[in-house]
Amino acid sequence: MDHGHVLTANRLSDGIVVFLTATSAWSEQIDEAVLAREPLAAAALEKRGVEFEETNLVTGAYLIEAERQGAAITPTRVRERIRACGPTVAYLGVHTPPCHAQATAVAA
Repeated sequence: MDHGHVLTANRLSDGIVVFLTATSAWSEQIDEAVLAREPLAAAALEKRGVEFEETNLVTGAYLIEAERQGAAITPTRVRERIRACGPTVAYLGVHTPPCHAQATAVAA
C-alpha cells in the first residue's frame, strides 16, 4: 500500500469535487488522481493547484492524505472520503452510488 497526498479542489464552473491527475487534468474520480509519495512531489502538486486557481479553473485546492491499494485511492480522513464519493444523501433527486472510499469510512 502506497501512502501520500492527492490534490483536490472544487471545479469553479459547477462546484464539483475534482482531483488532479498525472496529466495535469482534473478528474471527478479520485482513483485517477496522482499520488505524491515524497514531500517535494506534494509541494509540486500544491504549486499546480495555485496555478489552476489563478486561471479560474478550480477553487480551494489543497492536499489530502491518501493511500493507494492496487488501482484504488482512498483518503485517510472520513471527511475526504465523503467528498470523494459524493453526497451521502440524495441531491437534486440523484443519489450517488457508494464507492470503495465510502465503504471504508463506514468500517473505520
